[in-house]
Amino acid sequence: MLRLLFLNISMLMALSGISYASSFNLLRKNRIIVDKSEDLVVLTAIDIFKSDLHKVSGGNMQSDNSELWVGTIGNNSELEKFMKKYRISIKDIKGKWEAFKIICVDENKLLVVGSDPRGTAYGVLELSRMMGVSPWEWWADVHPDKKDFLYIDKGVVTVQSPSVQYRGIFLNDEDWALLP
Repeated sequence: MLRLLFLNISMLMALSGISYASSFNLLRKNRIIVDKSEDLVVLTAIDIFKSDLHKVSGGNMQSDNSELWVGTIGNNSELEKFMKKYRISIKDIKGKWEAFKIICVDENKLLVVGSDPRGTAYGVLELSRMMGVSPWEWWADVHPDKKDFLYIDKGVVTVQSPSVQYRGIFLNDEDWALLP
């Protein structure tokens, strides 16, 4: 709860134009570091995120040396080295079903790590949600607002996992909805 509060405060700072030198700007041309051997679901989520990033920023993003690290526990030796270097613990998601952790390491490094490939994909898509992109964008024509920046403070951590094992949605296709 407290971690999410910090994350929301960071989002409010972005909307008000406040930034700090140690904040990671999500709306930059961040270099996305991901192992090409990641599952297709992770690579698809990254493609969706890139598309969402373009929609929110309008394509007006500054280039710099910032890095967005994305990976699944046990799939990427470079990611393991990165987490060891910055002393990032994954005990809170290891072995859990579809869990993920997002950590702002510093102003140039953001990490999304999942307990399994779907957890990693949900973590990447959580970044889209943080930018204001609705999961209903395609189905319900919910278009995101344009933004110039979205800062995440250094040290901000969010850990999420589902409360039920299988996520899903039921579209009510009863007769009343199908009749003209």
